[in-house]
Amino acid sequence: HAFDPRGVPRDGWPVQYDPGAPAFVSIGALGGPYPRTVVVGTGGHIGFLNYRGVSPLETFGWNVFTGDVIAAPAIGDIDDDGVAEIVAAAGGSVFAFKLYEPSPVFSRALGSDVSAAVTLGDLDLDGTLEIAAPTAAGQLFVLDHTGADHPGFPFTSPTGTALTAAAWAQIRGTFEPELAVGARNWNVHLLYSSGAQAGGFPVVPGNGWYLFANPIMGAVEGGSGDVVAPSRSTEVYCWDNFGGLIPGWPRALRGGNQVEVAAAMGDVDLDGRNELVVVDRQLFVMDVGTAPLSAASTWPMDGHDPQRTGCSDCPEDVTTAVGDPAATGGTRVRFAGAFPNPTSGPSTQFRFAVPLRAQASLEIYDLAGRRVRRVLQEEIAAGEHVLGWNGRDDAGRPLAGGQYFARLRVRGPGVREDVSRRITVLR
Repeated sequence: HAFDPRGVPRDGWPVQYDPGAPAFVSIGALGGPYPRTVVVGTGGHIGFLNYRGVSPLETFGWNVFTGDVIAAPAIGDIDDDGVAEIVAAAGGSVFAFKLYEPSPVFSRALGSDVSAAVTLGDLDLDGTLEIAAPTAAGQLFVLDHTGADHPGFPFTSPTGTALTAAAWAQIRGTFEPELAVGARNWNVHLLYSSGAQAGGFPVVPGNGWYLFANPIMGAVEGGSGDVVAPSRSTEVYCWDNFGGLIPGWPRALRGGNQVEVAAAMGDVDLDGRNELVVVDRQLFVMDVGTAPLSAASTWPMDGHDPQRTGCSDCPEDVTTAVGDPAATGGTRVRFAGAFPNPTSGPSTQFRFAVPLRAQASLEIYDLAGRRVRRVLQEEIAAGEHVLGWNGRDDAGRPLAGGQYFARLRVRGPGVREDVSRRITVLR
C-alpha cells in the first residue's frame, strides 16, 4: 500500500505480490528516473516499484532460491561508486544488487539462516560500507562490499541463539562505529570494529525472557550514546555506553504487555529534546529530556530511518537519481577522504562536498584521539571542495608514520554531520 499525506491511497496502489507471504519494504535513491524507488522483499522475490506502483523500465526483479526474505532489504552505496545497492538476505545467504544490472554484485552463503535484517555502516572508515548479517546460530557476520569477511568477524554469541538486527553508532569515543546486537536468550552485546566485545557488555534485559526487539542507540542520559532494548518482561531497558543501567531504568510499561519490536527515538514535539517511543498493545511516548546527538552517534529506530534503509549515517543523495551530483554538491555531505591513501604527506588532498553554505572543520587525529592538525575551520559555500595537506601537524612537524583519522564536521541549516575517514601515513 502507498498513501498520500492525507492518508488517501495513491493511484496504482496497492500492488499484489504472493498472497501467502508477508512483504517487507524499504525506500531509497537507487538511480533515475525517479528520485526514490520502493524495494519489496516477499517470499523468495525482490521487486522494485516507482511512485505509481509500477516496476521501473529495464529493472530486474530478483528471485532468490535460498529461502524467504524475512526483513526489509537494506539500501546503501556499499562500494562508494555513487550509486546505491540493495542488500538482502534469504535463508542462509546475503545478496547485493544494483537496480539496473542483470547480475548480483555478490552472493554469499553464511552456513546458517539469517535471523533478522541486514544493516550497513562504514566500520573501517574507508568510504565503502560493511554489511552486518545476524544468524539463527548466534553469529554476527560482517562482510565487506565484495561479500568477504571483515577482519575479526564473525562474532559468536555465547548464548548460541538467534540474533537481532545490528545497530551501528559511535558511542564509546572511538572514530569507528560500534555494533549493538541482541541475542534471543536475553543478552545485548556491544562490539568494537575489531569484533571484540566492549567492556561492560553483554548486558541482560528481563532475565529469563526471550529478546525479540532490535536494540537502538541514542542519547537517553546525555553526553554520549546509550543502548535501548525493550523486553518481553514488559519493561524498557537503557544502558550507558559502558553497560551501566541508567538511573530510573528499566521502566515498566503501564499496559503490562510484552514488547517484541524495537523502540524509536527522536524529537517528536520539536522542543529540542529526545522522546522515546515504545509500543506493545498501546503506544507509549516518554520524554527523556536530552538533546539529540549527531547522526553518527545515533541509530534511532528499527531500520535506522523512516525509509528503513538500514544504513548508518548514510544520508540519501537524491541527485544520484537524476544527474551528476558533482555538478551541484548534491543533497548530502560527502567526504572522499585522503588521496592518495596511503600517503607520504606533501601532495595529500581531501575532496568533499556540502549541500549548502555551512560552517565546516576538517581535523586530523591520532589513534589516541588527540588532534594533531586543523586543516580547515571556516564557513564554506555549497558544492565540492578540495583541500591540500602537507602531512605536517599544527607545529609544522612531519607526522610520524602510522594510522590517523580525518574528521569532517559540517554544521548548517538542517545539516549536522560528522564524517570520519582513516588515513595511513608512510615514512
